Amino acid sequence: MFWGVVVFEILCWVVFFAMLGTFTYLSFKRGRVLPGLWLMLGIFAMSWIEAPFDNAMYAQFHPDFHRLPPIGPLGMTQGQLPVIAPPGYIMYFLLPALIAVGIAKLIIKRHNTDQVNTLIVCGLAVGVLWDLSIEGLQAQYLHLWTFSRVVPGLALSNDMGLLPAYVPLAMGAFIVFATVIVGNTTTEGDSVIDIGAKLVTTSPGARLGLQAVAYIVLCTFVYATTYLPHAITKYAGMVTQTGVLVPYPGRIAMQPESGGPQSNGFLGAVIIWGLLCGSVALTWWWAKKADRLLIAPMLASATPAVERKPSLAN
Repeated sequence: MFWGVVVFEILCWVVFFAMLGTFTYLSFKRGRVLPGLWLMLGIFAMSWIEAPFDNAMYAQFHPDFHRLPPIGPLGMTQGQLPVIAPPGYIMYFLLPALIAVGIAKLIIKRHNTDQVNTLIVCGLAVGVLWDLSIEGLQAQYLHLWTFSRVVPGLALSNDMGLLPAYVPLAMGAFIVFATVIVGNTTTEGDSVIDIGAKLVTTSPGARLGLQAVAYIVLCTFVYATTYLPHAITKYAGMVTQTGVLVPYPGRIAMQPESGGPQSNGFLGAVIIWGLLCGSVALTWWWAKKADRLLIAPMLASATPAVERKPSLAN
């Protein structure tokens, strides 16, 4: 068992249970489910998209990872999807979002900047740097996962495969969304999703069910928008730059090609970068509009002496 796989799996489980325990305790203490705990549910539920994502990006994980059974779309990862993927998503997406919220709060307090804009900029910056650091370090030293094919341009290569420069933007796009959800809240700590659920129904049980569905659907939708450009370029045969096509020979077979000859790589790069930037822009537009329609009225009706609390406040 490769030590790097062991360390990564343990780290993912430790962070997952630490965050689950923290958010559960804070939710119990405040008598309501916090946005952070709801977001954990949404992120966990959307993690099945990792397998189609892997297939579209010709990604393979180190053979020593414990694997999930290849059921339905979960079987799309060549060599099967690691068990650590669902809990690992919590560490990979929610932890940097919380870091971004902390940085944004400091900037807002010191410079009195616009809350939504600051959260989005910090979320994108932290998200891109977070993913680039993890992807780069593991690609260079641990080879925990690798990409065999990418669209051309700005891809870093090593002796195991390729590291496409657009992956940090894709991951950062979702971290922007997560940052806005946990950072842009009312004085009571409600996110825009929580407010929307309260406006739809006054029944506590129905509201909880609506919140659960809303967080799952929105997380899945936002993450699917980052998967879409990768799926388009993969199935259109535009993933033209190759690295090591069989990174784990004798243990994981080469992933089958998508069909016809790989061509039009430049067009693929335009599609990837264009749609990923569009995903960030769409989240920005949604966050500003939701803040104007849902958050701002709640803050305006609150007592002026009451300060706006982040969702993690005691």
